[in-house]
Amino acid sequence: MRKICLKIHRWLGLVLGMFLSIICFSGAAIVFQDEIKAMMPHNEVAEQEAAARGDFYRQPDPAFIDVSKKLHRYLLDVPEEPHEGMSAGRYVVGTVAIGMTLILLTGIVSWWPRNRKMLKNRLTIKTSKGFRRFVYDSHVTLGIYAVLFLLLMSMTGPSWSFHWYRQGAMTVLGGDVHDMEHHGKVAQMKPEGQRPSLSPLQNGQGQHFAPPSGKKPPQALLMELHTGKWGGLVMKILYFLAAIVGGCLPLSGYYMWWKRTHPVKSRQ
Repeated sequence: MRKICLKIHRWLGLVLGMFLSIICFSGAAIVFQDEIKAMMPHNEVAEQEAAARGDFYRQPDPAFIDVSKKLHRYLLDVPEEPHEGMSAGRYVVGTVAIGMTLILLTGIVSWWPRNRKMLKNRLTIKTSKGFRRFVYDSHVTLGIYAVLFLLLMSMTGPSWSFHWYRQGAMTVLGGDVHDMEHHGKVAQMKPEGQRPSLSPLQNGQGQHFAPPSGKKPPQALLMELHTGKWGGLVMKILYFLAAIVGGCLPLSGYYMWWKRTHPVKSRQ
């Protein structure tokens, strides 16, 4: 079983690794986007104009956050309708996220320690046995520390790419995506002056809806699980570090594969 999982882990990583690095690093770049935007000066004129129209004012993203979002969600291939439309980039991101879940699960099986001594070795990075061993230990050890956070990211990520996946995720979280979409459509059909006064949330199709009182909508739960918002600033920091680790793991995996397939020939 371990050998089979290791092969799946290795070959999926080789195929999807570069995409994983891009998605993880760009995800790390937007973990603190709310905090960064909160420090930006507000455009009071735009706020007043939005209020007069009955709209909700949305502060523009800084350039690097905007680019990072487009990388993370679409690999820069933004669909014509960003909330609902599909593009090749959006499809690839969703597929890679599903593949990432398989990579992480097969990695757990491949390196699960058989005893306490092995566990201690798995949780230690050795720096005195050469660079190759350092890279191997870093790959395994950092992967163990970050795997739970990375699984939360990878298992929720496809919700923003595939409608069928979003339906399943919301059902698991106790919600009904059809009711939410209907609520959003009704809200959009209201005249300008009769829009909901509550801060809106968006369903998977970018429509605004006001959640039932006392109940957090599943789309909000998905977002919190994906970004670390459910645990406050401390959890966001852990998500940020895990995303950095997630971006580095494919790079160390490529190095290990290259060394394995291109051994150094001993000199005569």
